[in-house]
Amino acid sequence: MYQPFLTMPEPSAFDGLIHDLEQAMSSLTSKAEQHDPFARDGGRVYSANPVLEELPASGDLIASWTGYAAITFKQTFIDPFPALVQNQFLLVSMLRAALEAERTLWESARRDIDKIAETTLKALDAMHGSCHQTSWTLTFDIIAAVVGVALAIPTLGASEIGAAAVISLTAGAAGAGVVGDLPVESDKPDNGTKVGGHEVNEVIGSMRTAIQDYTTLVNDRESFIAQRLRGMVGTVHSRPDLFVSPRPALRDMNGGNATSGRYLGYST
Repeated sequence: MYQPFLTMPEPSAFDGLIHDLEQAMSSLTSKAEQHDPFARDGGRVYSANPVLEELPASGDLIASWTGYAAITFKQTFIDPFPALVQNQFLLVSMLRAALEAERTLWESARRDIDKIAETTLKALDAMHGSCHQTSWTLTFDIIAAVVGVALAIPTLGASEIGAAAVISLTAGAAGAGVVGDLPVESDKPDNGTKVGGHEVNEVIGSMRTAIQDYTTLVNDRESFIAQRLRGMVGTVHSRPDLFVSPRPALRDMNGGNATSGRYLGYST
């Protein structure tokens, strides 16, 4: 019955991936003080990456450039750029939150499955001792430990403000406001999971039930995290314009049309 839990992921295996995503977040910080909105404890503050200011600042260098290409370049590249970078920062932040949720899930799973085994041994020992207690109610760490992290992964909804596309989040910092998305009422069996009994068969049967209940909990948590990530991926696929600049029209010009109004014409 315990065999499947011998192959649980090692929680520390997520550390390197989380670190890499935090480095990516540092590269995508476009504000003077960027807080991670999905960090469980408020997270670190990221300082702005000055390289990201170079494209918006280029507007001054092409102020005398007029015509269709100039207008299009400013509207589709310069103006939306800060919002696109911010959206990319949020995507990476959500990926990091998902990995933290996974790490916390498997940390809790290791404690909880040990708890079931230890409580079973306690119940068996009580049958031959002076203890009058015949059953113990288990409270699993995974219920509280994962909720705080996993709820920080919102399903994105897209909106546009002016020329710049931005993400409209369904949750605030630490995932407030999306509790309704998680079926909390099904997290625990009625009156908790009990282990014990007056006979060996009863104790082993209660242990089997506890393992089955816990397996359901783990699967529910995994499904919840996966569902949120699928929603995020769906948003990226349906609205790539929120995250990636369009193909520059200047890439299609050649020596014969470079000076036309559609490309570099009217520049000084």
